Amino acid sequence: MYIVGYNIMMEKREARERNILHSDLNNFFASVEEILNPSLRAHPLVVGGDPSKRSGIVLAKNQLAKKYGIFTGETLFAARKKCPNLVVVPGRSGVYGEYSKKVNEIYSRYSDRVESFGIDECWLDITGLLDEKGNRRNPREVADEIRETVKRELGLTVSIGVSFNKTFAKLASDFKKPDATSEVTKENFKELVWRLPVNDMMYVGRRMAPHFRKMTIETIGDLANFSPVHLEKRFGINGRKLWELANGIDDSTVALYQETELPKSVGNSRTFSHDLTTVEEIKCALTVLAESVARRSRRKGVKGVGVALSVRDENLKWWKKQGMLGFATNNSKTILDAGMELLKHYDKPLKVHSLGITLFSLVEESKEQLSIFGMEEKNKTECVLDKVQIKYGRKAIVAGTTQVDKEISDFMPSQKKLV
Repeated sequence: MYIVGYNIMMEKREARERNILHSDLNNFFASVEEILNPSLRAHPLVVGGDPSKRSGIVLAKNQLAKKYGIFTGETLFAARKKCPNLVVVPGRSGVYGEYSKKVNEIYSRYSDRVESFGIDECWLDITGLLDEKGNRRNPREVADEIRETVKRELGLTVSIGVSFNKTFAKLASDFKKPDATSEVTKENFKELVWRLPVNDMMYVGRRMAPHFRKMTIETIGDLANFSPVHLEKRFGINGRKLWELANGIDDSTVALYQETELPKSVGNSRTFSHDLTTVEEIKCALTVLAESVARRSRRKGVKGVGVALSVRDENLKWWKKQGMLGFATNNSKTILDAGMELLKHYDKPLKVHSLGITLFSLVEESKEQLSIFGMEEKNKTECVLDKVQIKYGRKAIVAGTTQVDKEISDFMPSQKKLV
């Protein structure tokens, strides 16, 4: 009994003393482009989409471009008005993915728990890291060492946040950039974190922030000092969870490096060269997107119970609607039909600038019970089509619906450029 009790106490003590890092590569896409072409370092630089295809937005910028007030997400047209001599290079997702993998391999030298949060961010749990004498290493010194290693071996800079949980480590990584280490401890988190805007914290999205403002919750400290009971009544279990995170209560673990996790969703979207104004045009484009989502889901071995439709109008405002099917699928016709049903709820004039469809609430295909709707039979045909298209190309067999307007449907969602 004594040994069991001792182990439990040690586990709790270990949880209290975790050392979590959050690393954020600085100006990642632009930095990679500068490495590949050093002459770009002398110019204000952004990585952007293709203006001719109306996907011309800033994906990343270097330090010189930042001085002109250029920010991620604004149009290239607006960025060029701020800086007429701006250099724009197209995004190269494959290249950035390779560099991201190299950085993660450096991180894995320090821990087997390295969890990606996007292509340029990672958490590391270095709680048990020891030095040559068997002593526990100082987490801030480890962070500095990692920064120098990434810079020396790859030429990239990274900002790292150090804390006792994932939420505060991520916040800390934003404190100072580029190429810096910042630390949030149990002793200073109220001073450093509570003064930040509440929407700086993970999981407080654009929809949640306005509700908080109406409740006079402007900062993370306001949230931490609000009644958790009232938050839970207003937002359910998520309200209490956000209150806990604001108070430093976060025991979420860092996933193992290269651990296979079920994806949260599988989706594809497209920005068009002209606005789609008819149901037929939308169905033409959505057919291609649904086929891609279904094909990718089958490759990942997953099915989804929910379908979400995203529509961006001519004013670049998003409208989103989602629904549950009642059964799991990765069949393109089912996904398309669900998307078209969701479109019936769209009550604005049809001037569609961008369109997207997503399969969510995923389950493993091998564990999903056969549906009474016979979806497994439909997918036998689609699996055969997969093989034909892999061998002879996607255009070897296409849906008749996509021939309404080839300008709309002639694209490869799974291979599209960054937009």
